[in-house]
Amino acid sequence: MSLVAFPNRALRSAATTAAPALTSCGCCGGTRHEPIATRRGLPLRRCRDCGVVFVFPIPAQRAASPAGAVKNIPPDSALVMDNMLIRHGVASGRFLEIGCTEVAATLASMKRLNWDVTAAGIDQSPDLFQITNFADNSFDVIYLGGGVIGHVASPRQLLAETRRILRPRGLLVLRAPNARSGFATLTLAAARVMHGAWIASQAPQQLHEFTRKSLRILLESVGYQIAWNRAEARSGLLAQPVFGGMLERLALAPAHLVGAALDLLSRGGSEIFLGARKPQQQHGALTS
Repeated sequence: MSLVAFPNRALRSAATTAAPALTSCGCCGGTRHEPIATRRGLPLRRCRDCGVVFVFPIPAQRAASPAGAVKNIPPDSALVMDNMLIRHGVASGRFLEIGCTEVAATLASMKRLNWDVTAAGIDQSPDLFQITNFADNSFDVIYLGGGVIGHVASPRQLLAETRRILRPRGLLVLRAPNARSGFATLTLAAARVMHGAWIASQAPQQLHEFTRKSLRILLESVGYQIAWNRAEARSGLLAQPVFGGMLERLALAPAHLVGAALDLLSRGGSEIFLGARKPQQQHGALTS
């Protein structure tokens, strides 16, 4: 296993002093977006066209996620991903995980499954995703776990770069919180009625909180083809949100139970598990 260790820079500004005017959704390009709630004092907006929820303006400084947020990653999660890759025609090769080193257990599990693994990134500062040094068509699989697709100011830029370094017919696999889960939908409705905070949001760690639809639109817009796109129960590969102390957790228990029931009825879940393929390129044109 190789680890690309980038410098641990201090947090730098992710936005200019004066907030830029928001003209279109960074996910689908739509112009129909509205303020919906707040979280930890940050304003949240939602695109009416694709459903992505995003922080705007982006805070000038962002703290890293709490250390140790990812624990006890079950080895069967890597096995599930390996089986999905085999099912979609990628059985072995170079595997790049982009994210924080707390998910290193993912790489260890994939290495045991005979993948040639590499990791990029060491923290969650705005400088995390520096993968521009990788050559074109370098990897067979790229994994964005732990909801890292929502951590960056420009998910589109990150996905475009992953497409560049992914080999033709290679797969991008990602996991992200589902902004349309039962718990998220229930608590957002409560936040809008009471003009309060949306407690399901993971801002400021998550600057973008996606739905299955918004991720599909975003990936297709940068040239990916969707291989699978489903919502499921939260995996151990995804960092658990820290909502507060024991009393707060107990107070939220009924909402979690109702949300789980809604997920069951709608065949949804709290996490999006998605795979997307880079099309084969022939004679300068993209084909399927």
